Amino acid sequence: MIAALETACKTYHTKYGDFPAGDNSAIAAALLGGNSQKIVFLELNSRDMNPKGEVIDPWGTPYRFTLRNGQSPLIGSAGPDRIFDDDDDFLSDASQNQTTKGP
Repeated sequence: MIAALETACKTYHTKYGDFPAGDNSAIAAALLGGNSQKIVFLELNSRDMNPKGEVIDPWGTPYRFTLRNGQSPLIGSAGPDRIFDDDDDFLSDASQNQTTKGP
């Protein structure tokens, strides 16, 4: 899912010249068609979102989006223990186009 989110953010950037901004639910809304041209950049199943409209990882924790001055957002999952910033986290690595494990 992290790779799909990162691809959707990059495709959004190609179309609009900027990355979607805001918290998880605002970014999700923009990627799911809540943008000025109603373009769907990402398709999700209901199990991929919580009632707040946030995109969640396989363990039910909302992904963390960190915006980085014109770069693709860093996207993180808290991992199985559902706690961010420890050894079981999964993070996008936009500079290398891969998902990394660890803080």
